[in-house]
Amino acid sequence: MKNITLSADHNLIEKARAVARSQRRTLNAVFREWLEQFTAREGNVQEFDALMRRLDSPIVAAALEARCSILYSEDFQHGQKFSDLRVVNPFL
Repeated sequence: MKNITLSADHNLIEKARAVARSQRRTLNAVFREWLEQFTAREGNVQEFDALMRRLDSPIVAAALEARCSILYSEDFQHGQKFSDLRVVNPFL
């Protein structure tokens, strides 16, 4: 299973966690179920690709804000640089 990092409003995340807890589930499990349903819809490949492109920016922004020097990812081009942030594919 692959890990991803998402950014969202703190209050929204806390509300989502509370809903998941009320269903005796984790937010992670709820999100995985949503992602499966989202990708299962017919003709959504382009929609999914667009979502992944939108998720790339917050990941890079969060890493830059945290002053990280390396971002480990198989989704970005190995060696790609964003200011002082360098992408490393851990599987190469």
